[in-house]
Amino acid sequence: MINEDHVARTVEKITEYSKQKGNKSKFGCLSPPLFASIPVHRVVPDTLHLFKRISDQLINHLLVELKTFDNIKNCSASFDVKSCAHIYRFESFIQSLGIEWSFSVDTITKLVTARDFTGPELWKIVSNISLVDFTPCHSKLASLNKIWINFFNLINTLKYTLSTEEIITFDQSAKKWVELFCEVYLKKDVTPYMHVLSHHVAESLQLNGGILSQLSQEGLEKLND
Repeated sequence: MINEDHVARTVEKITEYSKQKGNKSKFGCLSPPLFASIPVHRVVPDTLHLFKRISDQLINHLLVELKTFDNIKNCSASFDVKSCAHIYRFESFIQSLGIEWSFSVDTITKLVTARDFTGPELWKIVSNISLVDFTPCHSKLASLNKIWINFFNLINTLKYTLSTEEIITFDQSAKKWVELFCEVYLKKDVTPYMHVLSHHVAESLQLNGGILSQLSQEGLEKLND
């Protein structure tokens, strides 16, 4: 974020590059910052959205695999989820957590779909899921389990004030988590939120006294639920 030796850029540099012609001259800065008066070191990753967006990705990847196991493609309106063992097991698990949620068929695309989960629902899922119940024959089940468990542990750590040593440990664990993710999925599946988790959260912790939870927008987000 602030170390220019690691290609960090100031708001002024981002604005300058965004005005250049040709993508190579922009260095990835396609647009000027929305809030040009806020320096980069004052930008704080929001732990709630880190959790939600990465959890969404993990669940989406899992659902793709479950649908593949059930050989689901296009479906008719008479689709019965009970005839698809893997996704039915997942739906039953979600409902066992007290969450009103189910699969349905989109009338236009004919694809099996479902609504997104809220933050509290995602927390229930990530803290209770057992992947062996859904993908017992997965060729990389051990690594898949670690991805979910280690992600939960990383996010849970951010609830507390961390010492310098704990921040270093978090930084190392977050980078290892992304490496593990790439062992199971493709590198192109790494999202910007995963990049922030592994490369910017520790730095932000150092800049903000080892704590991010008090700077979260969770209180405001509850108004949207």
